[in-house]
Amino acid sequence: MSTYLEAFFIGKLKPIQTGQFRLPIGLFAMADRDIQTGQFAVDLPARALQSYMRTFSYDYPLPKLDMVVKSSAPKLILSGGPSTKTTITLCGN
Repeated sequence: MSTYLEAFFIGKLKPIQTGQFRLPIGLFAMADRDIQTGQFAVDLPARALQSYMRTFSYDYPLPKLDMVVKSSAPKLILSGGPSTKTTITLCGN
């Protein structure tokens, strides 16, 4: 894994995080969106990572997991850093 992981997102973003896992898991959306609708999208990775760790006896290697909701371009970008999905996918609106 590369040692120089960076991502830049420009704009007014609102965060939502969960404390259900040993590391911070967060979701960021544009300031004009209702971020509370993305609570499920934050809780699900926490439960999935806990299950993964129990099943495979392997710790998640990164210090945090961030997801960013974007308004367009329906491609998923996942490179070991923040994953991005469209608004419809995570927030349902």
